Amino acid sequence: MNQLRDGILKSYIRTKLLLTDIKGEFGVGSILSIAVALIVSAFVLVPGMKNFASTIIDGMSDWWTDTVAGKIFPTS
Repeated sequence: MNQLRDGILKSYIRTKLLLTDIKGEFGVGSILSIAVALIVSAFVLVPGMKNFASTIIDGMSDWWTDTVAGKIFPTS
């Protein structure tokens, strides 16, 4: 009876360790994949965002000068 119980316990522990290793490897791989994706997207998106923001600021400046300051609140 003790041998059967010990065999079942050893099998359970072996299976538990195997599943834990698989989940751990999957978790580490997922975290590394996400980190690489974020780094690559930052190198691609940041220069584009800089140009986009510059275009928006220039457009807002022109709109403020031409519409708001020129037509809504004229100084003369």
